[in-house]
Amino acid sequence: STSKVELEDIYAPYKPPSKGSLEDRIRSSHPELVEAIDELWENKGVILDKKKKLQPREAAVTLLANRIASDVTVMDAMMDFSLKTCKVKVKQASKKGKDTNTEKELDKYKAYLDFECHVRYLRDHQVLAIRRSIDQKILAMQFDIDNDRAERIMGGVLSQHT
Repeated sequence: STSKVELEDIYAPYKPPSKGSLEDRIRSSHPELVEAIDELWENKGVILDKKKKLQPREAAVTLLANRIASDVTVMDAMMDFSLKTCKVKVKQASKKGKDTNTEKELDKYKAYLDFECHVRYLRDHQVLAIRRSIDQKILAMQFDIDNDRAERIMGGVLSQHT
């Protein structure tokens, strides 16, 4: 009998090469965007060379999000802000096509229909139940956060230490 490792070795030459991370692919296909993001980051939100564009937009957002996420100071400030102000809102998932949510399934999660709670006060069992209902496409969740205030906090933290 052939082991799994032996099979992987046999088929290794036919395995497609790794595409790399999304950020790696963006860096290789849009080097001018990487330069613009670097300049934006180092000059505290200002691009000195007006010819540089932050395009394509999705790639620029991905690069900036990765920069922000890797900055411990910014992430700490945003986590603190989220714990103080963010709310979770849960409602019944939209029905597309046929009605897949039976009354029995809905009854399991009736405590979370039109549910709203501050993130700070959510209990572990509530998080597990809400996530399970979302996986089953019975409920949908969104976060209610003041985006303008979050951007100001992020900008303030970045301008203090970059």
